[in-house]
Amino acid sequence: LKDGTSFIIPMKLPSMPRLEDNKLHFSFSQAHDTHIVQENIIGVSVIDKPEGWRASVIGCSVRIQAPAETKEDYDRSGFVSVIATSGDQTFIGKIYVTLDRPLFDMSVSPDGRMTLTELDTDFNSPGFLAGFCKAEDFDPKAIAAHADGYHNAEDKESFYLSWNSYMEGKTYGMSLASSVSDAVPGQKYAAYCLPGSYSKWIGSKASEYDVCVKYFTYSKVNFAANGVGVDKANLSISMLGAESFYGGIMMYTSDDELPAIAEEFLSDAAPAIGGSGAGVFGTNMKSYSGKISLFAAPLDGDGKPSERTILPGAKYAIGIIPIDGERVSGEYSVDDVIIKTVEMNQPSATSTVLVTAKEGAKTTTSASATFDITAAVSKFFYRVVPESELAESGMSELQYVLAKGICWDRAIMQASGAISGIDDNCTNLTPGTKCKAIGAGFTTKGEYYLVSIGVTSDEVRLSGGNLSLDSFSTSVVNANSTKITVKFTASSEMTEIRYIDRLTKQEYEQVYGSEDNVFSILTSGSRWDYSSVDPSSDDTIEMYVSPSDTEFILFAVGMDSDGAYTKLKKIEIKL
Repeated sequence: LKDGTSFIIPMKLPSMPRLEDNKLHFSFSQAHDTHIVQENIIGVSVIDKPEGWRASVIGCSVRIQAPAETKEDYDRSGFVSVIATSGDQTFIGKIYVTLDRPLFDMSVSPDGRMTLTELDTDFNSPGFLAGFCKAEDFDPKAIAAHADGYHNAEDKESFYLSWNSYMEGKTYGMSLASSVSDAVPGQKYAAYCLPGSYSKWIGSKASEYDVCVKYFTYSKVNFAANGVGVDKANLSISMLGAESFYGGIMMYTSDDELPAIAEEFLSDAAPAIGGSGAGVFGTNMKSYSGKISLFAAPLDGDGKPSERTILPGAKYAIGIIPIDGERVSGEYSVDDVIIKTVEMNQPSATSTVLVTAKEGAKTTTSASATFDITAAVSKFFYRVVPESELAESGMSELQYVLAKGICWDRAIMQASGAISGIDDNCTNLTPGTKCKAIGAGFTTKGEYYLVSIGVTSDEVRLSGGNLSLDSFSTSVVNANSTKITVKFTASSEMTEIRYIDRLTKQEYEQVYGSEDNVFSILTSGSRWDYSSVDPSSDDTIEMYVSPSDTEFILFAVGMDSDGAYTKLKKIEIKL
């Protein structure tokens, strides 16, 4: 120092702090977090970064952000270096960051499955060297040197793995067992990949920072689905290498949905892994053995699992996330989600009549049906749905009623015997809406019988002379700048008066548009679009208004006991 004294900073070069990434690709302004793996860290600082890049320490992670595209001075690539202090030792580690587009995407699941997907469709099979090793044995310099040893060899093409250049969305998968024969659950391993053997390295050398790496704690999952039937299966799930795991279940229709489902599992798992999530699809557990309908089932008021409805012929994704005590919620990624799939057997149709349906009561805004079920039905699905909604779904009637219908198990219906009179009602319809009443009954053998009939809501009917506009009248009891009080009087044939109150002329033009639209709302709209009054009561209607408005419109219709309406009545009120 300036006064002549000195001090020693202890270094431990053989055991550098391990960053969870060796190389990261960025787009402009994108941010990545990389975890520092070192015990008993008491201090971490960023000591170097490329021009225009940002890097900061958050806990035991380094957050790196690429420069914005609008920034004038920046490096396209470089190193972010950190210094970490642990006890009496100081460690230095660095990570290569670049704005260059990656040639491939690399993901590794906790059960040791590495998947590589080629991203550069304009590039003809770059080839790659990939493998696994223990985390502490990962040496990117040695891997690059190993590849360079084959650089000019005649058999380099057999040394490097490659994609089929004629395939779109090219992927390659390999497992931990292919490189490490005695993998130990709970042990940390590194999955690595070195791309570009056929092009980039012709006339150049491989760099240690061409090697990409993903670290993971190996978790061996024992998963089995036995006794798979039409709507039932027994699951067995246990795990070595993790004390517990999040387990969840979701129905899906196509394998293309599985990546998005993995995202949902990760979000939903947050409560189990130290964050805040919904906890709707699953829960934290140590192992599971039992029915698929009870797997990760929510608890009822008595603390018992509520059995799920498992649909015949449906596909289910089982999400498993090993819980690592060293990480917090934000340090988990989609790569940590292990997905297993179970497909229920397809049901077979039977000609035996198990379910019948008939049209029920209907109004201008509703259509209903009644289903009768024989004693042979063990599971029953039913739904009344507008035909337009059924068509828009793109599903068959059976698919729709299974996915969106109401399900009754035999235990819910009754222990034995036929069931008569299960009703379903489609409401909030416009007059004359055509609907389908669909019912599907299943036997214990998985045979099903599908019934479908058409039901239609009533058209709006005008009263045939019993009611007219003269059948009810409106009187303004009181009106001032803040409140209008109105009273309806009506003939004895009238059972209900519906009205839309305190409309200014501007509101009428902007919200309702026409008298035909107002009449449609009053005769078939949702209940919250209008108010109603019993004409036999002495109640008055109080309408609170703004002092700045002076002209209002009150629309009303009357209805008799047969559901027929009067024509639209329009009352103008001036203050």
